[in-house]
Amino acid sequence: MKLRYLTSAIAALALIVTGCSQKAEIGPDNGNVSVESSYVAIAAEGGSATMTLEASDAWSIVTDLSSYEWLTVTPTSGSAGTTTINFTATETSSTRSAKLQIKVGDNYEYIVVGQDAAADATIYSVSDALKLDPGKIITVTGVCTSVASTTYGNWYLTDPDTGEQLYIYGTYNANGQYPKDATGGWSSFGIDVGDVVTVTGPLTLYGTVWELVDVEIVSIVKSLVSADPKEFTFPYTGGTENVVISYSGDDLKFESDVDWLTVQSITENDDETTMVIVVAENPNSEERTGTLTLSSANSSASSEVTITVTQYGAPIESSYTYTLVDEVTSGKPYLIAATDGTNYFVMEPLAEAKSYGYPTVKTMTAVDGVISMEDRSSEFVLTYVEDEEGYTMYGTDNRYYYQSGTYKSAQASAELTDEAYWTITANGDGTFKINSTNDFWLQYSESYTSYGVYSSENGLMPCLLEYTGTYEYELVTSADDLTDGNYLIAAVVDGSAMVMETLEQSNISKTYGYVKGLACTPVDNVITMENGDYAFTLTSTDEGYTMLGSDGNYYYQSGTYKSFQTGEPDSYWSFELQDDGTFKMLSTNGYWAQYDSGYSSYGVYNEDKGTYPCLYKEKK
Repeated sequence: MKLRYLTSAIAALALIVTGCSQKAEIGPDNGNVSVESSYVAIAAEGGSATMTLEASDAWSIVTDLSSYEWLTVTPTSGSAGTTTINFTATETSSTRSAKLQIKVGDNYEYIVVGQDAAADATIYSVSDALKLDPGKIITVTGVCTSVASTTYGNWYLTDPDTGEQLYIYGTYNANGQYPKDATGGWSSFGIDVGDVVTVTGPLTLYGTVWELVDVEIVSIVKSLVSADPKEFTFPYTGGTENVVISYSGDDLKFESDVDWLTVQSITENDDETTMVIVVAENPNSEERTGTLTLSSANSSASSEVTITVTQYGAPIESSYTYTLVDEVTSGKPYLIAATDGTNYFVMEPLAEAKSYGYPTVKTMTAVDGVISMEDRSSEFVLTYVEDEEGYTMYGTDNRYYYQSGTYKSAQASAELTDEAYWTITANGDGTFKINSTNDFWLQYSESYTSYGVYSSENGLMPCLLEYTGTYEYELVTSADDLTDGNYLIAAVVDGSAMVMETLEQSNISKTYGYVKGLACTPVDNVITMENGDYAFTLTSTDEGYTMLGSDGNYYYQSGTYKSFQTGEPDSYWSFELQDDGTFKMLSTNGYWAQYDSGYSSYGVYNEDKGTYPCLYKEKK
């Protein structure tokens, strides 16, 4: 009997891509080195076995063999070409294995050398098997409750009394073949969900997961009830679906664990029996899951099968609304959301601790092309940079998102890099091709339920939804709260907050000038605006803060000029919180911004001449 183990390198990759702990399969050829088998078996009584290795360069086994005193390997290194490696092991009373890493140039191959102990004749329940020490070959009986992979035959064996599980990692048929090699594939093995299955294999503990590895089938007792399909996804509006069922017991019973999932009817005819399930409308914004358990029994046995229903949440009633667009406006915030025609999969920023990864999603529903969100944490600001002929993608975590080299994951950095630009092209069907500088494009993978950046078609291209709700800006009361982001600069004069405008908003056609203020009234220290055009983006640098207006211009103070200048900045800003809650907004030339009530405008002076502004930060 062979054992298959996942290599650590491929395990790490599988966790990044899928976001789950399911192990992947490996092959015996990585391009620079190949082996005739990734597993070498030695009998329990000891002895030797050989394996042929072909390498394109000098090779060596880099694993510390002193960790496996029972195993002798010769040779442990060699030159390019074909080499026969000999493995010798002593006698053993328990199953054991050695994971060996072979290095060729910068590439690695992994093999496993294993010895199987004599099998235990006892037939264990899953619960009793979990009380044993790993390393023995045992026979276990239980119920197949789900199938994870039909390629190698990975599935779950469950104790019907306790619900405890063993992960079956690989299944052989009578000819010693995996499903991928067998005529008829997995279906020829005859194992269906709900069947009572007895198997034999070595018991192992992989991390915290108990497994039987590469099992042989002893017996299959077919379930007295079956259902197809066993998983459904419903929109928030609910609806009905048909399930084809069969049962061979004396009767059929069903039980739902939630009140919103019910059975409408069961219709029997000569060919098949059809059950109609009904899902009520979901009144809440949260996704929900329910199960419907079918059971059948006779005088000697009973079986059950579970139908799982997932239903998406209802649209949120919120002022944070986003509308589908067919073109991009620079500097605006957007949701990046692919759709399967029913739901939208909104891309989320990466976790704060991660600088790269495959972004997860929020599943949302659009009504008349509008998605409502509970907050603005999922949006990205897309800003066109003319010199780079591309857009930056700036998340609410104050990081730029990009794709690097040949990596398929998204990268995130607080600093702009040469690769941090995207070309965005409308496809004409409501989606956009968001292309990196390396010609990889952003896609939603339905199989991995995450976003990646791929060099070929690998999923759904996203739609873009522009923020169309109100903009809220909250008074900054602590210097610690001054971080990169969008701000209103507003001096409070006679009870009104005079929100600083851009040159364009002040009808100034020059590249410099004294800008006006728009009178607004804060409510509970919050200013609400219909759009984000009055916000300035403050970004910290080694020299100080830059100040970018919604018109795409940087605002700064130059030399001894008292007006605001625009263009490539030659000075930067610092912000000093005052005792009255205002900020001294100081240029590197020693001039500070103030609102002059006499001229009803903002200027930058080297003496106190007006009112210092407050800062109101955009709420996300």
